[in-house]
Amino acid sequence: MTTFCILCRTLIPEDRQRRGAVTCCSDHQKEYRRQRRSERALRFCRLCGRKARKPTRVEPVLHEHDGIKDGCNNASEPLKP
Repeated sequence: MTTFCILCRTLIPEDRQRRGAVTCCSDHQKEYRRQRRSERALRFCRLCGRKARKPTRVEPVLHEHDGIKDGCNNASEPLKP
């Protein structure tokens, strides 16, 4: 039975296949672990095991500049009578 690496889709060598490896080399195994760890970090804390907090939406901060809210009026031009 032939098995393929889950990262690069190449054949897994026989010795690694016998051990039940899902990657073709140790470098890909480290990368696969890193990916799984970062995916799990979105759900649980690595240190205490608590559920991760959902990211809150950041609302825009309104800057009042010369008290004008409409952006199409230019405050530097004088009003025409």
